Amino acid sequence: MFGVKTKILDKINKNFKIIDTDKSLTKIESYILMRLIKKELKKEADISDNQQVIIKKTNNFASTMIKKTSDFMPNNLGNWSIKNPHTVSAKLELTVIRTIKNLLGTNKEIVGHFSSGTTEGNIYAAWIARNYLQKKLNLKESHKIVLIKSCLAHYSIDKAADIVGLRLITTGIHKSKYNIDLKCLEKNIASLYNQGIRGFIIPLTLGYTVTGTDDEYIKIVDLVKKFEKEKADCKFFLWIDAAYSGMLKTYLDDDFRPFTQKGIQLISTDLHKSLAIPYPAGVLLYRKELLDYIKKTIPYINQFDTTLLGSRPGSSVLASWFTFINLSKKEIRNYYNKAIERKNNFLEKIENENIGVQIINNATSLQACLISFNKASDKILNEKYNLKSINYKLLFGQRFTTVKLYKLYFFMNLK
Repeated sequence: MFGVKTKILDKINKNFKIIDTDKSLTKIESYILMRLIKKELKKEADISDNQQVIIKKTNNFASTMIKKTSDFMPNNLGNWSIKNPHTVSAKLELTVIRTIKNLLGTNKEIVGHFSSGTTEGNIYAAWIARNYLQKKLNLKESHKIVLIKSCLAHYSIDKAADIVGLRLITTGIHKSKYNIDLKCLEKNIASLYNQGIRGFIIPLTLGYTVTGTDDEYIKIVDLVKKFEKEKADCKFFLWIDAAYSGMLKTYLDDDFRPFTQKGIQLISTDLHKSLAIPYPAGVLLYRKELLDYIKKTIPYINQFDTTLLGSRPGSSVLASWFTFINLSKKEIRNYYNKAIERKNNFLEKIENENIGVQIINNATSLQACLISFNKASDKILNEKYNLKSINYKLLFGQRFTTVKLYKLYFFMNLK
């Protein structure tokens, strides 16, 4: 029996290299392969002993819904937040969007839809921003428009600028806050204006990927308002990449109301990061008036499409809806608080080591960051805590500095 199983496994292992399209697997071979894949996925999803390396598992409610509806392929083509939905997955998408809007305290001016994630969200935002500014400034091309990003911004911002054809400028960060340096940003805007730039696109972040820090979006909105008042011939477009901390803040901070700031046009967040919904589960929320700048007609279903992907999977919508109806705001808040408690306990251990490591800890984030300045601290972090560092370029003022940092993420155990 063992010999037979070994032969089957040998045959299956060959299918990891290239599938034999001339011959299908037998039922027993297929079953063993499925068990093998599941075993590998489980191994990859195990949480490390030190709590700092977290590979996510789907939450139980989302997993149950996916299993129960896996025989179907719901397609949420178009944007059903602006027209009456006719399919169950489209209706539930509208329901989830309304739920998140309620958490943010928004009104009818804000609409939204599911996306594949915040990478798509950033590309979508850059696309809208370019069209919006070209129309507002009466420009035929985008040569007078620039995208200004933080050196900590997610790499998808660079991808977005490339795709939609925007000049990209990197601005510096604050030396202690690790977010956009307001004085540096103001200088960059003034300098670019003097060079003839009239359209400014500024993506902000809540929960930078490597540090977990937040941009001071209210202060930045005030800054651009002041500039627009002084220079009537320029326009700004601001959006927030809230992939990591967007949903977290809706539960932990009752005063988190970003859309009350008129300068914030769009917010992108990820439910797979915040609620363990299976990929793809991004959410985009934006001001309804923006849809006119990208709206396309779908003639064969008498519907407008205001999304980037067009056809979008409805399965993640079903999983998200089932999660929201099974967990109260209080329960989700408790899960977040427990994860933050684990984070703070771990960081306290690091602090007690007295090894000269800088700890960056945003109170309302599941992320944290350690910056090392010597080999002795690296040795302890590597050997005792099994942490791996990355070399990262940071821009302070006009000068780039490479630092050795440790990116930490404390995922909540959502049952």
